[in-house]
Amino acid sequence: MQKIRILVSHQKGGVGKSTIATNLAGYFSEVLKLKTCLIDFDSQSSSSNWIDTINKPERLDVSRFSNIARSGNSLNYPAIRMHLRNKVRDYEVVIADMTWSNHLNCQIIPDFDLLLVPTSLSEMDIDSLIDWMNVLKPFLAHTEAPQLILCPNKIHQFQKQFESLAAQRFPVSFLMAPPIRLSKTMEKYYEKSLVVYHPDSAIYESFMQFCKTILAGMEFKRRKHHPMNDAKMRTSSISPINANSTRVTDHLKINTSIPQFLRK
Repeated sequence: MQKIRILVSHQKGGVGKSTIATNLAGYFSEVLKLKTCLIDFDSQSSSSNWIDTINKPERLDVSRFSNIARSGNSLNYPAIRMHLRNKVRDYEVVIADMTWSNHLNCQIIPDFDLLLVPTSLSEMDIDSLIDWMNVLKPFLAHTEAPQLILCPNKIHQFQKQFESLAAQRFPVSFLMAPPIRLSKTMEKYYEKSLVVYHPDSAIYESFMQFCKTILAGMEFKRRKHHPMNDAKMRTSSISPINANSTRVTDHLKINTSIPQFLRK
């Protein structure tokens, strides 16, 4: 199996980075039985502390890198890249939990296959997200850039779906995962357990669908870069869509099995 490198990141805290990164690591290691490393780049060490306090999956290891990653006020990009490459050599799946900052070298972006960005649907968060995407645009346009997947998180069940996105122009193309609903069950598991340990919970099935969407995004990225080697690309239900979307809600439908692209 080809190695999988996932970066879960955002510019702000409280959007669910550690929750997604930690539970996704649990999915790869416990459900798919893949040797997985969760790299915690954050100074708060939320994801690594989480794993330390539970009965972690046998195939899951945690690497704390918050101290080594910093050189003065800046993040030590060469050290980060070397650490990442060492882990990719030893593990089948590497998931990095990182709060993005202006001190971070954008050249780290191509070192990953997927960039997962948790976000709420508030106007403030969407505006902040668009500003950040403008910064990352030159790097996401690169041939070897990771597949960007937006992950609507902590979405209330009665919230109008993605109304905040309707009139926006995003500077880059992206894949959208099914929403992760606001759930007291998920909050209960924070630093106490993993969703994969509770198949009877209310959140289990929806989170499994979310994880399958991430796998679909990985498969799409591979097919996109090797279209001649995969005849399925011609019949795939996942289609590449241009970033210049003006009316998202005209075309966006939530599908719990495959992600949907924005359309022109």
